[in-house]
Amino acid sequence: MLEIDTIDLTEILNRAENGMSAPFICRCSDGEIYYVKSRETVGYNALCSEMIAACIANDWGLPIPICRFIRVDSELLRYSERSDVGELKTSPVWGVQEVPKITIYTENQRRYLDDELCQKILLFDWFIKNEDRKTGNPNLLWDFTSRKLTVIDHNNAFDSGFDLEAFCREHVFRDDRKEIQKNRFEKLIKESILHLDEYFSLLPDEWQDEVFIDEYRKRVTEYLQIPIQEPEKFWSMR
Repeated sequence: MLEIDTIDLTEILNRAENGMSAPFICRCSDGEIYYVKSRETVGYNALCSEMIAACIANDWGLPIPICRFIRVDSELLRYSERSDVGELKTSPVWGVQEVPKITIYTENQRRYLDDELCQKILLFDWFIKNEDRKTGNPNLLWDFTSRKLTVIDHNNAFDSGFDLEAFCREHVFRDDRKEIQKNRFEKLIKESILHLDEYFSLLPDEWQDEVFIDEYRKRVTEYLQIPIQEPEKFWSMR
């Protein structure tokens, strides 16, 4: 089970120019740099999806960055000279630790990857209904030295508008679809379903807006139950 520590934001350094969510780049009390998303930048739904997806990815052994809940001191915001600092006002925020010396993955690197890892990432995205790992926007980081991937960005997981046809057509590892074997991955699926209550128990109270949390939890539960309720549909990806 993923352990998510809470640390403090100490300095707002910049803001990412790439990506729809435009996370803040911040230094935190552990001395590390984090890419930070907040309720104001992406909404409660996206924050919850980031956290639950990170829990599942960790349990599956996928290579994800270190994740933290980050407290934001209102006094720090008050004296900041940034005009957009109000977008960090709802604490805690979600932080993903910077991975140094990396670039964006391209399909040229596929030949260096283990087939099982690619299959696992494809199945993981199908399981959590994450359509946002496409050719040209893979949300994968690549280390040229170690030839290793880092899997990032799951704020669009559990999307009610998930499009399976687009997913199968555009996913960066779509060609691995026919190689996925149920007996190799079924245990991971079942364990994630069993741990769902534990995942939800980690959500900060501040993120559980009463307007959406019940509907959100119902949708996530229904999605993650598909392998049990409709196994043929799930394993055939149709």
